[in-house]
Amino acid sequence: MNDKIKTLIDRHINSKEKGIVAWWDVITKVFSYISILEIIIQIYKYRVGYYSQENKEELKSKMDKLYKFIEVWVVTHSILAPVISLVLFYYFDGKEKKLIYTILIYGLFRVFEIIIKQIRVILFDTIGVNAIDLKGARRSIILLIHNIVEMISWFAISFMGIILLDKSVVGKSFEKLSEVYSWFDFILCSTLQMTVFSDGYTSIKDIMTKQNFLATITIIEIIMGFIIIVVALARFFSLLPGVGQIDDDKNDSNPLHP
Repeated sequence: MNDKIKTLIDRHINSKEKGIVAWWDVITKVFSYISILEIIIQIYKYRVGYYSQENKEELKSKMDKLYKFIEVWVVTHSILAPVISLVLFYYFDGKEKKLIYTILIYGLFRVFEIIIKQIRVILFDTIGVNAIDLKGARRSIILLIHNIVEMISWFAISFMGIILLDKSVVGKSFEKLSEVYSWFDFILCSTLQMTVFSDGYTSIKDIMTKQNFLATITIIEIIMGFIIIVVALARFFSLLPGVGQIDDDKNDSNPLHP
């Protein structure tokens, strides 16, 4: 890891990309090594000789296995998070404090992991002095959609967990969240906070500011939502052809064009 970061710094020193670009490239690279997925990726790359690049054909076959693993990892988490939210909503009563805290910590960690990875992919890994080739643009967008679904679910889980840990915020007695709320309200609230940065529709909107931790998570989700929307738009617009290319394609398909 230290060698990779040192190499990255040396590349920036010897290139035109300096200042804020270089600093954030290095900072996000350091943060990316906190990711469990990134650690697995780097270990696998070292084991298959990715950085030596001795046998490119054999390496390509081995990297295809890594790409499939990443897809399984992302899709599995995008399914796992909603399932956990359902279990938390219908079966937990707040007595499972250690398990709830574990779920909340891992969920927020996954959100951090996703944000750093997407920033790396958009701003640093695919352009500039440290550019790498992606498996495919459409694949990246599909994986991003799965990431967004997962993030919405983790924030919904955070709201559920905090309410279960501090039931007084609701203002009435209950054992399970299903007795006083709808599961869909938590998902809708999380979706609205992430996409339009406010919730004026769901039944839980009034309690979001009554508890400090809930308010903090709400602010974090709004900030993360803004970042992920910018990342998604950047990815989408990067795939659009230029106006000249569109005109050329039209002319090429027109049989009357000279």
